[in-house]
Amino acid sequence: MSRRAAFRRFGFYRARGMTLMEVLIATGILVFGLVSVMAALQTGLRTHARALHENNAALVGASVMAELRSIFARGTQPHGISELTPQESADFPGYKFAVAIKDISGAHGVRGGPDLGREFFVEVKVTWGDHPEERKWIVFNTVMFLRTEQ
Repeated sequence: MSRRAAFRRFGFYRARGMTLMEVLIATGILVFGLVSVMAALQTGLRTHARALHENNAALVGASVMAELRSIFARGTQPHGISELTPQESADFPGYKFAVAIKDISGAHGVRGGPDLGREFFVEVKVTWGDHPEERKWIVFNTVMFLRTEQ
C-alpha cells in the first residue's frame, strides 16, 4: 500500500485547495464587506456635502447679521425689511436669504424708557438648493437693540 493510499484509507489525507462551498462563503463575506464599505463612503460623502452647505449658509447668515448690526449701531432702523423676502447672496451664488424684523419693544410688559431704546427680533433664513424637494434651510434668530440718542 502506498503512502498516499494509506493516508486516504485512515483519514489522514488532506486535499489541497478549497471546496466550492468554501469559495462561495468567502465570496459572500467579501461582497458583504465591500457593500458595507461603499455604503459608509456614500454616507460620508453626503454628510460632507451637507456640512459644506451648512457652513456656507452660516457664513451668509453671519454676513447678513453683521450688516444689520451695523445699521442698528448707527441708530437707524432698516426700512422696507419687515417680511421674509428672499434675496440672492452676492458672495455665495445659489444661496438665498430672507430677513424678518419685528419690533418687540415692551412686548414683555416692560416699556422701554427714553434712554433704553427699542428692541427688535431679527430672523434670517438662509436657503439653498434649486429644486423644491431638495431645498434646505437654516434659520438664525437674535434680538438687536436700536439705541435712541438723546
